[in-house]
Amino acid sequence: MEKIKEKLEVDVNVTYEEYKKIKKEFPYQFWKRFKKVVIVLLVFLFFAISSEQPELLEDFETFVILLIFTYMISKIIEAIIRKQNYKKMLNSEIENIHYTIFFHEDYLEKRNKNTIEKIPYQEIWKIKETETHIYLRLDKENIIPINKSICEEDKIKEIRRILFEHNTKKENQKELEEYMKPPKEYPKMKKFLIALFILTIVSIWIGILLPHQIAKLNLPSHVLEFFPSIELGYNVGHFKYTINVENAPVIDYLWAAWLVLPIPILSIILGKKYKKRKVKCKKNIVAGIIVTLIIVFMGFMAYINPVEQEYKNALDDQKILGVKLPKEGRLFKIKINQTKNPQLIYLLWNNKDDANSIYKEIKENKNWIPQSKVDPDISTSLISKCISQKEECYYSIYIEETKEYNKLPEKNGLYNVHSMLYDPEISSLKMEKFTDFIRVNN
Repeated sequence: MEKIKEKLEVDVNVTYEEYKKIKKEFPYQFWKRFKKVVIVLLVFLFFAISSEQPELLEDFETFVILLIFTYMISKIIEAIIRKQNYKKMLNSEIENIHYTIFFHEDYLEKRNKNTIEKIPYQEIWKIKETETHIYLRLDKENIIPINKSICEEDKIKEIRRILFEHNTKKENQKELEEYMKPPKEYPKMKKFLIALFILTIVSIWIGILLPHQIAKLNLPSHVLEFFPSIELGYNVGHFKYTINVENAPVIDYLWAAWLVLPIPILSIILGKKYKKRKVKCKKNIVAGIIVTLIIVFMGFMAYINPVEQEYKNALDDQKILGVKLPKEGRLFKIKINQTKNPQLIYLLWNNKDDANSIYKEIKENKNWIPQSKVDPDISTSLISKCISQKEECYYSIYIEETKEYNKLPEKNGLYNVHSMLYDPEISSLKMEKFTDFIRVNN
C-alpha cells in the first residue's frame, strides 16, 4: 500500500456560512417529511380532478395556500433554529468550530487546542463531495466540512484516495469515484446532450401526435369525425392546464404520450451524471423534469375523463331512444362546455346480428322516421349528417319539455332537445343533447 509521504492536514473553520452549507447538504428531518407531504398533495390533486367535484378543488386550493404558508414559516423557523444552534456551538463547543484534520493511512485525526480524536475511516457514516466541499459525516450532528478551495488539487486527490481505499461502503466509494475519474472534454457527449435537450422539448409535441395516430388506427374514421376538436382543461384553484385534441375520442389514447417518457427521463439521468463531470448540462435536467411532469399529467387525462365508456351506461338513454338496445356494443360519450352541443353520444355495433337487430327495432318504431319523410320545420334541429348512401338514415327529435317526438313546440322559448340519427351502413346511432332557442313560425 502506498504510504503518505508527508503530513496531510487540512484546517477547518466552521463559519456561519459554512454551517449553512452543511445544513443544506444534510437537512433537518422535517424537510424529508415535507417531501412526503408534497407526494400526498399530488395524489390528492389527481383524485380531486378525477372526482369532478368543485368543492374538492376549492379545498385543494386552500390546502396549497396553507402548505406554501407553512413552508415559508418553517423556513423562517429553520433559520432561527440554525442561528441559535450555531451560537451554542460558538459558546460551548469551540472544538467543533476551529480544528485541524490530519489524514493518516489508517485513520484521520481531529485536533484542536484541547483534544485529539482519532477516527478510523471505516467509522465515517457518509462521504459526500460537491463542487466546493468534501463532507465527512461522523454521526447525526458531527460533520466535517473540507473546503476544496483552500487545498491544492494534489492534496484533494490524495484525500480522495485514502477515503476510497479505507472506507469500503459502496455508496461512499461511488460518490468519490465520480470525482476521482480524470476530467474529460466529452466532445461527443456534449453534442449528444444538446441533441437530447432539443429532442426533450420536441417530445411534448410527439406526445400529443402519438395519441392522434393510435386513435386513427383503432377507431373508425366516422367515430372520430362525429366528435369535434376539444380543449381539455382542468382548473385547480387559479391554475389551469389545457391540451387541444383534434377529436374528442383521442382523449382515450393520451396514455400513448407516456411512450416518449424515456426521452426526458434519459435527459435527467445523463444531465445529472455529466454535471458531476463538469459538463454544462443543467438545461437537460431542468427541461427533463418539466417535460416529464407535462407528459405524465397528459397521460393521466386518458383515465380521468374517458370518452369510450362501459356499454351498459347506454341504458340510461334507452327510454328516450325508444328502442331495445343489443346486449353488446360500444359507447362513446362526452360533455362539451358549449351552449350549442353540451353532450354527444355515439353508439356503435360491430356485430352483424346486433346491427340487424337495432336496425329492425328502429324501422318498426313510429318515433323514428326515414330521412325522406322528415318535416322541413324540424330539419334545423337535425345536427348530425347521414353517411349512408345506399340506405336511408333514420331520424328522431325529442323535446324534454313537451315530451313529444318530431314535433315543434307551440311557443317560442329555450328547450332541451335530443337530436338522434341511425346510420345503417355504419351500424351507428348518434345522439346530440343540447339546449336551444326554438322560434315557432305562426
